[in-house]
Amino acid sequence: MSETLLKELLEGLNEEQKKVVLSNGKPLLVVAGAGSGKTKTIIHKALYLIFNQEYKIRGSRLLMITFTNKAANEIKERIQKYANLLGKDINIEWVGTFHSVASRIIRKHHAIFGLSNDFRVLDEEDSVRLFKSIIKDQDIKKDEAKKLYIAVNQAIEGIRFLDEDNKFDRKVLELKDIFLNAMIETSAVTFSYLMGAFKDMLQKDGAFRNYYQNFFDYIIVDEFQDTNTTQYEIIKHISKKDNICVIGDPNQCIYEWRMAHPDNIISFIEDYNPEIIKLNINYRSSSEILSLANDVLKNSKAKWKELVPILKSHKKDNQTHPKPVITFHPNEEKEAEWIAKKIEELSKSVPLEEIAILVRVSYITNFLEQALVKAKIPHKIIGALRFFQRKEIKDILSYLHLAINPKDSLSFQRAITNPKRGIGEKTIEKIINLSKQKSIDLIQATKYVLGNKLFEENDFIKAMERLVYNLEKGQANGRNISFYVEKLIKDIKYFEYLEQEYKEDYQERIDNVKELLRFFEIEAQKHQENQKENLKELLQEISLMEEDDKDNSKAVKIMTIHKAKGLEFEAVFMPRLENGILPHSSAFSDVLDMEEERRLLYVGITRAKRYLFLSYTAAGKASDFINIMDKTLLDTSFLPKETLKNQEAKTLTKYESISYKSSKNKVSKVDIKIGDSVFHEVFGEGVVLNISNGVANVKFKDKERSIVKEFLRPV
Repeated sequence: MSETLLKELLEGLNEEQKKVVLSNGKPLLVVAGAGSGKTKTIIHKALYLIFNQEYKIRGSRLLMITFTNKAANEIKERIQKYANLLGKDINIEWVGTFHSVASRIIRKHHAIFGLSNDFRVLDEEDSVRLFKSIIKDQDIKKDEAKKLYIAVNQAIEGIRFLDEDNKFDRKVLELKDIFLNAMIETSAVTFSYLMGAFKDMLQKDGAFRNYYQNFFDYIIVDEFQDTNTTQYEIIKHISKKDNICVIGDPNQCIYEWRMAHPDNIISFIEDYNPEIIKLNINYRSSSEILSLANDVLKNSKAKWKELVPILKSHKKDNQTHPKPVITFHPNEEKEAEWIAKKIEELSKSVPLEEIAILVRVSYITNFLEQALVKAKIPHKIIGALRFFQRKEIKDILSYLHLAINPKDSLSFQRAITNPKRGIGEKTIEKIINLSKQKSIDLIQATKYVLGNKLFEENDFIKAMERLVYNLEKGQANGRNISFYVEKLIKDIKYFEYLEQEYKEDYQERIDNVKELLRFFEIEAQKHQENQKENLKELLQEISLMEEDDKDNSKAVKIMTIHKAKGLEFEAVFMPRLENGILPHSSAFSDVLDMEEERRLLYVGITRAKRYLFLSYTAAGKASDFINIMDKTLLDTSFLPKETLKNQEAKTLTKYESISYKSSKNKVSKVDIKIGDSVFHEVFGEGVVLNISNGVANVKFKDKERSIVKEFLRPV
């Protein structure tokens, strides 16, 4: 390689990035902190490997794996663009996701996999449909079928340990074989099949394994912290000891619930003894924001803590940037109003599309949406429905619309079928027609059609009559809309319906409905008089909010922190930093889950370039993560003095001091040993694999978990 070309390839890179590009001859682990330019670095490394004839790396035999098709396309385009600027021809053929690479290889060798070369990869909807077809003649309840579908796919991919002595696992084993046979027969496979079948073939067929070990001249794996155990096994089988580079940041692994395994970085060190290069220069955020991000991680208990670099800003000037701001608000509405007002101020110098509101859970966006609408600030929900568009919210609102206007046939059709009551389309049509013919409301028409039959449907009539009466007369009893909506929910057993119908996410749906109740409670406090008239106006306001839902690219973005990974904004707001939200309520009994919550906060903070606003409300308790922050790194001028004083009193200095104990789960100290069978209230029975520092590593039927000993009891 000429000195001129080498100089051009290294131009614009910092010293550590240059080391990554020039490293060769041994395995390489790049630990890339947030915003450290890792994509640019691996693109320059790929070009260096190909253009340096000494290494004999062919572009057509360079494998680059990343986790999204979008990222893969971006890498290909940037490599091609940079090669063109250098006046070089390049042929890059193997850039893609694990699934796309596996699909391509399986298609090439389709015969040994028992497939035709025109097999198709099923999307989620078709995958579920195929699974349902194999269990249709079996006596399996709906909620059990959903659990089995997930477990069978995990077993096929090889990321679920199965115990033949366990009844559920035996069923999973049985259905796994049937499901695989169905895929072969239909020549249509699932994403889990692509991973599992590819890994299995590499393990059992030496010739196949050797072919691909020799086929790829060099392998680069991006976002390595998000690989699962099967994907890591694939990497080990197709790589040699000197032609592999993996790059990632374990502190940005926020997908363990999808079976991502950040400990693969530790395994890579043990298996490959690689050269380790840390990228710690951040090109995104101000030094003030990076100081807070580093502070969030200082109490981490992760195995890789010492491996991860402390982030530094690339800015060499002495310019001072705003400190991250922390604010406290009496309720969610006031918090949302403050955020909207602050966005109005920022918009004078920051484009709206450079402002984001990042939330831990989607149900808390309600008040934020309302505040932005009232302030006439364009905004867009990314990757989720607006609050009032969600199915469970529209269900409850349909009852209220019908109570206000008993001839509203659209609301009637939705209300009477949610929850399901066994009423068919013909019966509903008959009720609506009778209502029109006799000029009576739909509730009366329902009574006529159903007569005096003691059907389950009659809970609808009783619930609607009670709701209408309460809205008309209930004010005299000092009750508000929120009280009567809550009574309605109980009357129609709506939470029970959600739990039965939506096993996978029923709790999130219930939380959404509870948020609706809080919304009505706050609105009722503003308008004590004439609840029914106020409800009319409120429902109209909600309807008008939906008209504002336009695809406006120049708008404030509202999204979950998970959706924000890989993105950056001039200004970031992170509301409702409260225990039960961030950290999530499900994390308080598992140290590993709590660590993932910490990483979520870190990811959210490091999305911000210049402005960062953290906030919490009196609706919950300030997040434990806020309590242990170094307050000198924050602008606390917006906090009431008493609040700040209380927080400082609670400030913790050690990770161990954070309380992981839910008040509902306090148990006496127990003595458990390695090998003991134990029980956990959430995860069921498991076996203790090891114990360290009061934390037990337990093998449950779905996966291994680290559990504080006090939350376990011997079986």
